Amino acid sequence: MRSVKSCFNPTLFRKNITRFWPIWGVYLVLWLLVLPLQILHSPAHLSTLVLSSLPFGVGMAVFFGLLSAMAVFSYLYNNRSVQLMHALPITREGLFLTNYLSGLAFLLLPNALIFLLSLLAGGYPYPGVLVLWLAAQSLIALFFYSFAVFCAMFTGNLLALPIFYGILNWLVMGVVFVVNALLRELLFGFWGTTWMDSVAEWFTPVSRLVRAVRYDVTSSGVYYLTGMPAVLLYALVGVLLAVAALLIYRKRRLETAGDVVSVRQMRPVFKYGVAFCAAVVVGTWFYQTFRSLFPRGNWVILLPLLVWGAAGYFVADMLLKKTFRVFARSWRGLVAFSLVLVAAFAVTDLDLFGFNRVPKRSDVVSVSISGVNTMPYDAANSVFFTLTDPADIDTVLQLQGVISANKNTLRTETANTDRYDYNTSWREGTLSDGTVADLEHTATTDLMLRYTLADGREIRRQYRLPLYADALTDPGSVTALLDDILNRPASLAQGYWSSLIKGASLAYTSLNIYDSTEQDYITATISNQADRDRLLAAVQADMTAGRIGRRYLFQNAERYENCYYNDLAFTFFVPKSSLGSNATEDWTTTIPVTLQTTATETLKVLRELGYSGDQLVTWAEYRQQGGGEKYSDPKAVESIG
Repeated sequence: MRSVKSCFNPTLFRKNITRFWPIWGVYLVLWLLVLPLQILHSPAHLSTLVLSSLPFGVGMAVFFGLLSAMAVFSYLYNNRSVQLMHALPITREGLFLTNYLSGLAFLLLPNALIFLLSLLAGGYPYPGVLVLWLAAQSLIALFFYSFAVFCAMFTGNLLALPIFYGILNWLVMGVVFVVNALLRELLFGFWGTTWMDSVAEWFTPVSRLVRAVRYDVTSSGVYYLTGMPAVLLYALVGVLLAVAALLIYRKRRLETAGDVVSVRQMRPVFKYGVAFCAAVVVGTWFYQTFRSLFPRGNWVILLPLLVWGAAGYFVADMLLKKTFRVFARSWRGLVAFSLVLVAAFAVTDLDLFGFNRVPKRSDVVSVSISGVNTMPYDAANSVFFTLTDPADIDTVLQLQGVISANKNTLRTETANTDRYDYNTSWREGTLSDGTVADLEHTATTDLMLRYTLADGREIRRQYRLPLYADALTDPGSVTALLDDILNRPASLAQGYWSSLIKGASLAYTSLNIYDSTEQDYITATISNQADRDRLLAAVQADMTAGRIGRRYLFQNAERYENCYYNDLAFTFFVPKSSLGSNATEDWTTTIPVTLQTTATETLKVLRELGYSGDQLVTWAEYRQQGGGEKYSDPKAVESIG
């Protein structure tokens, strides 16, 4: 008589619950400590306690989701146990469903119990917050558990399961990070791409969900999760992964127990995937760590990529075949992989996709510039501004065109400079009064461009550029074009005032002056509000006209003679009562502005306030008094400190 096979086995379900009780027991105890006991201790902060626990809940779901999958599907990794389980009067679908649901119950049932205990501990006035927690935590647990079950279907080795699970959770972000580092070596100006960053973010669920489960509060005091749509999306993916795991389980061969990869069709993917990751990750790391051992040239990077790619290829083949004797039969696949790697490298290095092509003018809506360190050392020292005027954008595109046309030369000239090396050189020169001085002749700077296109996309470029003081007189040079862009009115205004927020009021103004009696610089406070307002208006008028805020790329004669050693400092204030219900303290910021001899309106107001003559000293005069260093600006050291 033929036996009837069931699609769900309650006995197996109960056995899994009782057999693996330490998993859900520890999970339950940890949540007891985090929520009900904390609510019992501080019921007034219930909403904050409950919703702020969800990032911790993501970690709990990651770890216990894996443990649950390993427990209920552990029979798949031993020949005797897998044969025994499949001899039971349960269909494959029923066996999978019973084990899947019992493992999921390890997480969902404790969540429900924690919800009830939290209500009893003092959460009954705010059941909505606890319902929100229960839904979010359960959906997150569903995703990570289903993901672990999906990984469990691809391997016949219990130790390989947590390795696959951990790698796949972070694989995309890690590969994107390393590929970006490699592309920065190959493509001059590569900074990263928004689509790669977006892919890396969404394919790294741990990181994405930790950022998603943040809470906020409305003006009426209602708490809500800002990332619930992301949680729902991952839960849907979890359901799809569970369905995919079932389909794989139905076709899984029982004799693959013990194999690293149990699905035959995935073995080439595993082998070449390991080879690719070894080439890109280990090869790039090896090159960057031991860069000094390699000769110059981009194609040199290919050598460690090929070597480590081959190592990864053979190791993966050994794991699949369970033998060290793989070299004789596997070399053909390695040759094919190496040829593909060389071809991809050549396409990238030769820029056959037109990476360095200048964006079309009609596509560009705005461009943001940052990364350039300029003088004087005041609020606009570290440049960041956004240009939207067509003429300004045209000049930036002209600059990038010159950079792209000379990319090989520029890359070679900055090849030996690191992030903190500005490669400056000095030569003797004279100031307008005939004084001999050491003047900066060459320098190196970073330049970051971020284009916003009409269709909403971004194009990002990051360059390390050599600068030459002699090139300032050549309007088509990189140095002259960058100097022009930095000193446009829109650039200057944003460099100084972009940090201000709406409603900020001027609360304090000071000026450092030279006290001939003390023979030192002291701080003078502008105490009258009307005088402070007059000074601010004068500075803004001079800046609009380009008479103050002039940026310098070099410590040259013009920089020494035009810039004063004196700074005006404007402090702005906004009370926390004007910042919204979430503000915990007042908002303040101080904006220093270095005086310049061309600032006619500002100097006029200062003279009227009694500050003039020997109290204001240019950098050239300050150096003649014995101040400053030969190759550095003491104010720069002060600002860094």
